Amino acid sequence: MVDVKRSHPNAIKDLTQLIENLGRSEGKVGWFESARYEDGTPVAYIASIQEYGSPSKNIPPRLGMRFTAMAKRDKWRSTAEILAKNVIKKSISEHAAMEQFTQIAEGDVLEHISSNPPPPLKPKTLASRKRRGRGTQTLNDSGYMIATISHRVDEGAQQHEHSGLLESIQPEQVAT
Repeated sequence: MVDVKRSHPNAIKDLTQLIENLGRSEGKVGWFESARYEDGTPVAYIASIQEYGSPSKNIPPRLGMRFTAMAKRDKWRSTAEILAKNVIKKSISEHAAMEQFTQIAEGDVLEHISSNPPPPLKPKTLASRKRRGRGTQTLNDSGYMIATISHRVDEGAQQHEHSGLLESIQPEQVAT
């Protein structure tokens, strides 16, 4: 015979509540409404063109948010598992866990963007940049896209912003 002793009578209820709370949080990485170029163009719009390309404007896809998500999938999964365990142990809050996770994801996307992702710039683009005194790195004409990537955590109606508001743009919304 086994004796079962309940040391925390509300453990299942508490665990269920923690899981529900985690499910209500949503982390977002990208460019937010306040991130705009001097002419008012949303950085998210330009980032979406860079992500998906624009064949009619001869712009290849190169940003790599989707690539980064695929490449970092295992890292992000293990990070989420560790953070979830810490939430269950109550060593961090649900919000703090999601905040840490989105900071890591933002850093991974930023690292990829800063790595000069292929394809290389075309000779015409390089010549234009040289005339304007700009560098040769892809995705870094002015440095503004790199400077304005950010993250936020949404919890229901609450938003905890860091450096701006996300502008979600789908591929079909990209101007061609």
